[in-house]
Amino acid sequence: MIVHIIREGTLKVGSSKASPPADIVLSGLGIQPDHALFSVEKGSIFLEKVADGKVLLNGEPLTSKQQLDHNDRIMFGSNHLYVFQHPALKNANPGNYKVPVTYEMAQQEIAKNNGFDMSSKQSAEEMLLQEDLVDLIPAVEEANTISEELDKKVKFEIVVISPKARGLTHGRTEVCVKMRNLESGYEYIWTRDKFQRRKYLMQEMYQNFVEGEEWKLPDEKDPFTVAPNTEVQIGHVNIYLQSLSYLIELKDSLDVSDVKGKDVGIMDVEIIPCNSKGKELTEADDVFVDDPKDLISASVNFVVKIRSITGLPNMYTDVYCKYDMFLDAESTKTEVIPNTSNPEFKHRKNFSFNPATSQLVDYLSNGVLAVQVWGKYKFKEASQRQKNMNTKQMVMSETLAKGRDLNTNANKTSDPDKVALRFQLIALKKRQERLVVKLSQVQRCVQVAEEHKKVRIPTAVVKQVLNDQNPKRVESAINKIPQDDGAGVPSTDAPQSSMCTLM
Repeated sequence: MIVHIIREGTLKVGSSKASPPADIVLSGLGIQPDHALFSVEKGSIFLEKVADGKVLLNGEPLTSKQQLDHNDRIMFGSNHLYVFQHPALKNANPGNYKVPVTYEMAQQEIAKNNGFDMSSKQSAEEMLLQEDLVDLIPAVEEANTISEELDKKVKFEIVVISPKARGLTHGRTEVCVKMRNLESGYEYIWTRDKFQRRKYLMQEMYQNFVEGEEWKLPDEKDPFTVAPNTEVQIGHVNIYLQSLSYLIELKDSLDVSDVKGKDVGIMDVEIIPCNSKGKELTEADDVFVDDPKDLISASVNFVVKIRSITGLPNMYTDVYCKYDMFLDAESTKTEVIPNTSNPEFKHRKNFSFNPATSQLVDYLSNGVLAVQVWGKYKFKEASQRQKNMNTKQMVMSETLAKGRDLNTNANKTSDPDKVALRFQLIALKKRQERLVVKLSQVQRCVQVAEEHKKVRIPTAVVKQVLNDQNPKRVESAINKIPQDDGAGVPSTDAPQSSMCTLM
C-alpha cells in the first residue's frame, strides 16, 4: 500500500519529468509531467486536473476543481487508483462511511459511469458479465493510453453483445472489445481473449518505447493493426420460423442489424414449403396444418431463398451470407458479391426432413434462423486533416463531434420483440383464416342436412370436413349427406350408430 500525506498549501501530482519537480511523483501510462493539484483551504481539501492530465473522481472525469470527501476514489492516468482518507470528516459523521471501499467497488463504479448495469440484483450469467467488465475496463483504458502515447490512431471500447446480436441462435452474452481505426472509421470486434493477447504485445511495445529501444513493428506483427482483407460481420437477420411450422410460406423484407441493433440494410428472404423434389407449394395446394404436432413423422420439405440485400453502407465489399439450419454440421453460404452495396445473391437451398422429428417441429415452432452478413472493408486513405492530427487530438475531436450530434443523429434500430411479434401475427392470421373456412364448411353441412330433412350427419363426413385440406374433397363429403338414408327421423327402436345429431 502506498500512502501520500497531503499537507498545507498546494501539492503537485506529476511524472518525474515535471519542472519544478512534482510533490507526488507517479510513473506509467497517461501520467503527465504536470498532472493534477491538491490544495488545502481552511481545512478542506480540493483536487483539480492540470492541462491534459486525466483524473477520475468516484468514477467520473474530473473537469473542474472539486472538494474531496472521506473515502473518495481517485484515478490518476490509467492505473493509479487511490482512496482519499480524511479522519476529521470520518470522526464528525461516522455513520456516513460504513461501507468499506474496495478495488472491485471502484472498478464497478467506473463501469457504471460508462453506462453498464452494475446493480447487485442480477442473475448468475449477469454476475459473470459484471466480473468480465471489472477485469476489462482498466485493460481497455491502458490500451487506449498506449495508443495515444505511441500515436497509433486507434481507439478501443467495451461492447456487450448478446448471441442474437452476433447472429447466433444460442450462447451467452459476451463482453468484447471494439477496435476502431480513427482514420478510416472502420471497426473490428475482438473477443476478450484476443484483446488480452494483443494487449501484452502493446505493453511490450510501450516498454521498448520508454526505454528508447526499437519499438515499431511491421503491420503483420503490430497489435494495433488489422490485415486489410480481414472479414467482418456486417450484421444479421433473425428469421422466426413459426409460420413454417404451419406450412405457411414466408416472403418478407427484413432489416439487417449490426451488433448495436442499428439497421444497416434490408434483406429480401423467402422460406416456402415444397414437395420432396423441390417444387414450391402454393395457396392452391392448401398444405396448411392446424397444429404443428401434425408434422411429426410426416415429410417436411421447404426451400430457403436469400434474394438480395439493399442499402448496405458503401464501405463494404465481398459480401456474403451464411446460416445454420437446425442441426447442420456445416454452415450454408451464399455466393460472395464484390463491389456493391446492393448485392444480389439469388441464393436457393432445399431442405428435406423425412420423417420430421419432434425436435425439428419444436425448432420450427419456437426457433430462429439466424442469417449472418459478412464482408470486407474497402481500402480508404486518411484525409489530409486526419494525417495532420495525432491520436489524442483525433479522440478529442471525435468526442466533441459526438456531443454536437447527440440530439440530431438518432439511428433507426430494430426491436427484436416487435420483429418476433410480426412473425407470430402472420401465423395467427393464417390460422384465423383457416378457422373461418372450417366454420363455413360446418355451416354448409348443417344447411345441406336441413334442406334434405336430415337430423344426423355421419361422423366420417364431419371428420373429413374438419381435417381435410382439399376443398374439392370436402365438398364431395358434404354432397354425401343427402344420400344417407339412415339420417332421417330416428325411431326409438332404431339401432344406435356412429352419427352426429343435429340439435
